[in-house]
Amino acid sequence: WTNNYPFGRADIRTRDMIDMDEAGFKIEATNPSWGKSVSWSRCHTDGSYNRERKLNCMMGISADPAINMSWHDVWPQCEGETTLYRVYVFFERIIDWLDAHHPGRVFCFTMDNLNIHSNPVILHLITSRGHRYLFRAPYWSVDGPMEYVFNTIHVKLLLFFRQIDNLTQLENALNQIIGQLSPNGFDSYFRHVGFPNT
Repeated sequence: WTNNYPFGRADIRTRDMIDMDEAGFKIEATNPSWGKSVSWSRCHTDGSYNRERKLNCMMGISADPAINMSWHDVWPQCEGETTLYRVYVFFERIIDWLDAHHPGRVFCFTMDNLNIHSNPVILHLITSRGHRYLFRAPYWSVDGPMEYVFNTIHVKLLLFFRQIDNLTQLENALNQIIGQLSPNGFDSYFRHVGFPNT
């Protein structure tokens, strides 16, 4: 927090930061009497529940309150986990958009230290296009604005739990929730974890 780049983010404006991460959203079990069911208990609703019914969501958010930038990609687990190729394409899409809409402006990507994130191919993509990157402290999710966005999405998903029976419905609900979050911006999430309002 107090060191300058590349050892910290003290000399980087908060509005020039983009935080990114991945999360999984599963359809597992519901209890019509109590809402959620604990993981070791079956629900009372008839139907097949399978832990493989899961969507992966990769998302990046900007701290710039004037632009409210966000990007996300959702895919079912049957199409595979987060791969180097998928992360590369995701970063490339964001950087292409930044170059087209904010040429010459330098952004700093923050993320956790997942092996794929620290792959030299990903880091070269970021730096070769004139941007920066910083890794958040490992296993310390309270520093990650994206972690709180995923928590917000999870809470809002609970409003849909009686309407979601398949992955298509789950994906539609995810996209609807993310679409509702985007116009409000994400700068408050950055301030929540301690980034200054700059």
